[in-house]
Amino acid sequence: MTVLYDVGDGIKGEKISCEFRKASKSTVIRKTSGHRAIRVFIAGLPCECYVEKRWRAIIE
Repeated sequence: MTVLYDVGDGIKGEKISCEFRKASKSTVIRKTSGHRAIRVFIAGLPCECYVEKRWRAIIE
């Protein structure tokens, strides 16, 4: 498994689990074609996220 540490690194999946100590207030953001999504920032030592379900659009 690859572990990413640099600012701007990201992960994508259909289901992602996160382990953290603090979360910011959720904010509604705009996505494609007028769809909405929710953004939350997580913090703490350590903050970890894992893909629980692979994104179907990328399956080769």
